Amino acid sequence: MSATLTTALEETTDEAYRVRGERREGVMKGGQVRTQHVPSNQWRRTLDDLSRAFDGALVSLEVVGNDIGAQPEVLDQPLRGLSSDRGGMTIRFAKPNGAHLEHLIAHPSDLRIVESDEGAIIAVEIEERGGTHTLLHFRSPARPELFDPAVE
Repeated sequence: MSATLTTALEETTDEAYRVRGERREGVMKGGQVRTQHVPSNQWRRTLDDLSRAFDGALVSLEVVGNDIGAQPEVLDQPLRGLSSDRGGMTIRFAKPNGAHLEHLIAHPSDLRIVESDEGAIIAVEIEERGGTHTLLHFRSPARPELFDPAVE
């Protein structure tokens, strides 16, 4: 990973991450964070689970790459789903006028879940083959089981 991209990712998450193989650990305001690598054979299930748990949660999306820097794409919009298929990964958002917006990651190479030390999901990071990173930030990080209707 280049120094420019590393710096952009560090600034994006507010604090420095130290890369250690498939797991990243760092410090953010208020505590520690850890990044869990999701194996490609679990992408669809993981994204389906996140979609159910966080449907309607306010999220922001930015794209970070060597050639573009950090580019905000979506700010505080309701999440409507994440999916993975042969065409890549898609993130769907609801817009205030009832329309929907989709962001496509055509050639994903890695999926990571960024969590607080308490297990609250802070962000989803998708890396493309060309090195570009798509970061989906949750406005209010929360443990996904808090949204599970089966848990009373």
